[in-house]
Amino acid sequence: MQHATLGEFLRARRECAQAEDARARRRTPGLRREDVAERAGISVDWLARLEQNRAATVSDAVLEGLSRALGLVGSERTYLYRLAGRDVSIAGLVTDEPHRTALAVLAQVPDMPARVANSRGDVIANNTLHERLLLGYGDHPRLGRNLTWFIFCDPRAPDLFPDREADMERITSNLRLVASQPSHDPRLDALIGEMLIESEDFRRLWPLQTVRLRGRGRKCVHHPLAGPLEFAIHSLTPSGAPHQTIVFLEPVDAATRAGLDRLSAAG
Repeated sequence: MQHATLGEFLRARRECAQAEDARARRRTPGLRREDVAERAGISVDWLARLEQNRAATVSDAVLEGLSRALGLVGSERTYLYRLAGRDVSIAGLVTDEPHRTALAVLAQVPDMPARVANSRGDVIANNTLHERLLLGYGDHPRLGRNLTWFIFCDPRAPDLFPDREADMERITSNLRLVASQPSHDPRLDALIGEMLIESEDFRRLWPLQTVRLRGRGRKCVHHPLAGPLEFAIHSLTPSGAPHQTIVFLEPVDAATRAGLDRLSAAG
């Protein structure tokens, strides 16, 4: 059986890619090498060498650029890395782009707070109720939409989360498990480094080496407008995006439902 090569896969994906604007459209299907090279941040000559299987090695940075340029996600990205002779790095999988399955699920639950986050805890998609439930998230220029930073560092978090200590323990354990993966994610390293500087609670919990994840069946929030709220937590992971998690919060009682109605009407 003849196996595909990296060059064959790159050419096929380029020829199937859709142009984003009229200027990039042409009679021949797909994108020009110039278009893909520019998006990937590499030279046209280097892309030609890759497509002709004339490159001895290719870096993770180039593979990530090609994945972005060709719109590869999930199994397509994994396949690209494997054809290049290396394992898929977490840095290549943990993206800021929500998987289409995650977005489809999110659209089905407009009446419950719902969000999509990657394994670093970055919220990469959410609905209006989740945004309002978490007070519009934080004001940090880079980490304001990171749940780890929000729970540990936002000054409103202690009042917002009655079970904040358990939340912090769970988040720390989860981050340690993610950080233990053999692949390297520089942005996760940067997050942990910043948390160690900014949060006394994180400095207290991180050295404990705790990796026991506690159950996440219920979530309590004491919202300044909606009052005390209690939710059942439901989570899903798209098969094509193992580093993304869809979470939606189901009200467990009439008081919580009424509180969400007040948030919906807040405008």
